[in-house]
Amino acid sequence: MKSNKIQKILHITDALPDYHSVWGGAEKVAFRQIKMSITLNNFKVFVVGTKPSKRVEENFNFFSILTTESFLPPKIGQLVSAFKNQIIPFDLISFFSLLYILLKIRPHIIHLHKTAKISLTPIIAAKLFKIPVILAIYDYWYFCPNRLLIDKQANPCYRFHGQWCKNCSSLENRSLLKFLSIFRRKIFDLFLSKVDRFSVLSGSSGDLAAKYFGSKNKIFLVRQLSISKEINRSVPIEPNSIFFNAWMLPHKGVHIVVRAFFEVLKKIPQAKLYMAVKDAGNYSDNNYYQEIIRLIKELNLKNNIVIIEKPDHQEYLNLISRANIVVVVEQWENMAPTTLADAMSFGKAIVASNIGGLPEMMKNGDGGLLANPKDPQDFAAKIIKILSDSSLAEEFGQRAIKNIGEYGSEDIIKKQLLSLYQF
Repeated sequence: MKSNKIQKILHITDALPDYHSVWGGAEKVAFRQIKMSITLNNFKVFVVGTKPSKRVEENFNFFSILTTESFLPPKIGQLVSAFKNQIIPFDLISFFSLLYILLKIRPHIIHLHKTAKISLTPIIAAKLFKIPVILAIYDYWYFCPNRLLIDKQANPCYRFHGQWCKNCSSLENRSLLKFLSIFRRKIFDLFLSKVDRFSVLSGSSGDLAAKYFGSKNKIFLVRQLSISKEINRSVPIEPNSIFFNAWMLPHKGVHIVVRAFFEVLKKIPQAKLYMAVKDAGNYSDNNYYQEIIRLIKELNLKNNIVIIEKPDHQEYLNLISRANIVVVVEQWENMAPTTLADAMSFGKAIVASNIGGLPEMMKNGDGGLLANPKDPQDFAAKIIKILSDSSLAEEFGQRAIKNIGEYGSEDIIKKQLLSLYQF
C-alpha cells in the first residue's frame, strides 16, 4: 500500500496496559507499537480489544469485542478458553462481533497482537473482506501448547506441536484435550497459512519462526522500543538494590533469582531485592508462588526481599529508576523482554540470561553481564561484581542507554513499522 491516501490500520489485542486487569510484556509491546503507528504519516489507527476495566482515553478509536466467555460462568469459561488455546483457536461470538466492527471501520490492514481470548478468529474475518493480516509473534503459542518451546524438564524443545505434546503441555488431566492435541498443528496451520506477514521482536525469534514455516519470506523484524521519554531522572537510586520483574512462573526464573540473592547476601549483607510480581496466585502458578514463599522463608530472606504485587505502570517505572541493578532471568527462548529494554532505557546495569533474543539486545560486557540461565551461582557472581564496583555499574548504565538508542529508537521502530505496513 504505497498510496498517499489515508490507510486505516486496525490493531487487535486482548488487553491494554492499565486498562485491563491482566496484562504483561506482550501487551506493553503491542501498546507501544499502536502508539508508534499513530505517528506514521497517512495512517489512521483503530484498536479492538476485550472489555476494559475503565474507559480507554487515547489518540485512537477503541472498540470492545465480545467473546464466548463473556456469556458463561467463570469455570465453564475457563474450559472454553482452554479449548480455544489448545485445539481450535476460533470464537464464534468474537467472529460476529468483529464482522460488525469491520463493516463500520473498513480497515486496509489488520495488525493482530496477542489474542488468546479473542482467538485467531480475526484472520478468518479479515479474509472474508480481503484485508491483509499481520500477526505479531510475542510468544510461541502458535507453535506450542505451553507457548514456551520447553519440555516438562524445562529443556528447549524445537519439535513444535505434535502428538508428543500430550505428555508435556499444560492440559493437566483433561483427557479429551490431550487426545485432540495430536491434531493441533494441522488446525493452527490452517489459520497461519492465511496470514500475510508475521512480525517478531528479535532475530532469534525470527529464526525459530522461519524454522517452523520453512521460510523467512513473511517474517518482519520490529524491535523493542526505547522508553527514554518516560523516564523520571529525579527518583534517587537506592544503594545495593536489585530489581526483578516477572510473572510468578517457573520459566521466568524466580527460583533462580531467590537462590542467587542468597549468595549475594553472603558478600553484600545490606543488599535488598525488590520483586514485582504480576498477579500472584491468579494468572500466575499459585503452587510455584507458594514454593517461592517457602524458599524465601527457608533461606531466611524475608527481611531482605520486598515483594510488590501487581504494580501499575508508573510504580514499575519507579522501581526500575530506584534500582542499582536490574536482573532478567528468563528460562526460555524469550524473544526480547520489555523489562530488559526498559532497564536499558533507564541506564541501569543489568545481569540477564544468555538465551533467546536477550544477547541481541545486550552483548556481554556491553551494558551489563550475561549469565547461564539455570545457574544461581553465575547470576550471584555477576551481581556481586557490579554492586561492588560503582564505576562499573555507571559505565554499564551509560553503554545501555547508547545501545538501546541504536537498537530501538523511535526512528528505527517507525521505519520497521512502515516496512511492515507496505503491501
